[in-house]
Amino acid sequence: MRRQSCRFDWVAFRWSEVRGMLAAEKTQLLAFFDRAASWCQNAEARDGNGVAVQYDDPAAVAWDLTGALCRLFGWRRTGVLFAQLERHITGKKAPYRYDSDPVISSMLVLQRHNDDPDVVFDTIREELESMPVWTGAARTYNSGNEPKPEEAMGVVLSGKETSEQPVRRPIQK
Repeated sequence: MRRQSCRFDWVAFRWSEVRGMLAAEKTQLLAFFDRAASWCQNAEARDGNGVAVQYDDPAAVAWDLTGALCRLFGWRRTGVLFAQLERHITGKKAPYRYDSDPVISSMLVLQRHNDDPDVVFDTIREELESMPVWTGAARTYNSGNEPKPEEAMGVVLSGKETSEQPVRRPIQK
């Protein structure tokens, strides 16, 4: 079983977010997987010797689909992209769920697809090339605490994290 090195914070995620892959993100992902040597299977990333490493390890030279998404866009943004890629690649949401966390479930479906022995680099590349991109406006949660969409996406696309800590709110039942 592969180790999951990412954790998703749903409270921190509730800021303005574009709900699909942007054209710039698709371009970055395709550039990231510009050659077969930059893709791997059965690990989220591999170093130059082929040893499995975490996606954010500086020694990593090849990534699986989920590791590349985490490396490029950070965990917060990748949580949205996992579900969209899952729907695009499988044609629908999987009828089975691995656990109660939808982000982890989508990630595991993508890992399972990436690691399928019948899937090759050209398959992944074709799936990414045919990926639709988001052209609509950002959806916002109108609590008043979220940043403006352009500010939020600036943080996500630049890969920079803000120094502000997310506001912690109790879950309403």
